[in-house]
Amino acid sequence: MDTIFCDITALRLHRMPPCVIELIEDELDRIAVPGRAVLREQTVLDVLLPKPIHLLRFDRASRFYCKTLHLHLWTGDPSGVFRGLTGLTDITTVPATLLQLARRLAFHETAMLVSEFLGTYSVMEMPESWWEAVPMYRDRRGMCLPEGWEVALAGSGKPTSLLKRPPLVTRAELVRFAETHQEARGFRKLLDVVRCVHEGAASPFESRAALLFGLPCTRGGAGYTGLKLNCHVDFDERARVISGLSYCIADILIESGDHAVVVECQSAMVHASGRAYLSDGKRATALQAMGYTVVLLTEDQLRNEKAFDRITSMIDAALGFKRLVPGKRVKEARKALRRILFQSWAEIGCN
Repeated sequence: MDTIFCDITALRLHRMPPCVIELIEDELDRIAVPGRAVLREQTVLDVLLPKPIHLLRFDRASRFYCKTLHLHLWTGDPSGVFRGLTGLTDITTVPATLLQLARRLAFHETAMLVSEFLGTYSVMEMPESWWEAVPMYRDRRGMCLPEGWEVALAGSGKPTSLLKRPPLVTRAELVRFAETHQEARGFRKLLDVVRCVHEGAASPFESRAALLFGLPCTRGGAGYTGLKLNCHVDFDERARVISGLSYCIADILIESGDHAVVVECQSAMVHASGRAYLSDGKRATALQAMGYTVVLLTEDQLRNEKAFDRITSMIDAALGFKRLVPGKRVKEARKALRRILFQSWAEIGCN
């Protein structure tokens, strides 16, 4: 029986650093040999990979019923659908996993997951004591792991559920996969989502903000088209003197013609120290000296619909953008987006 992890199980595995997967590799391989009966004895995986375990099949004859397994049928072209994970198991690729999830998730939930995988972060809940077994070293930013992964630390120095990493996929790869597998249910939704979602988010906060700012009005967003995440901005001489830096990374850059707005996401995790606020203040002053309008956005403002509307009004004024009074359809789309957007990020797609 070929063991290919897919759907929810693949989503959870893609969120794990490779060094964590190595720790549970033996447990994962036990699923493949001797088979499904061993799942009754699993203990380590119950935390990181709750049952049922989702596996992929390419023919109906190999499907069966089991409480601890959920088998999914893939009837189309198998090219690019899976890759090796451990010595005995495989996993669906990121594009294939997202396509599977898009079949049953709402548009906005799919957009949240796509934003994460196009971004430079993952969210994974793991007991603090387990990190002691993972090869790593600590610095002021977090716990650095092999393969370019890093665990963000809380103010107390304890590991959080936020992991930094290189992007796992590109927009071009997602588009190419969806267009190649047009026989698969959900490919149109995935294509629609990819066209609306921006690359480069560094946290769930930035993903949520980018979706609220960048999604079309009919999808509940503010409809800003010239939007970039974590964009490199070179400073001129005056800005360099003010900041002591030659450039900065703008959390969210929104451009329209000759006008530009930089939205700085004031995350409690990243901007908790006085030194960080000082750095943000210098950067904001330097950007303003270059003609940028700088807006500081907190998580509370993002969650508060009225506060967020005031901020979009400020951005509209800075960009010279005249917004129409929203109709019933747009208002309903906004409420639908917010209903989904602020659920627990770690649980998106896992129910």
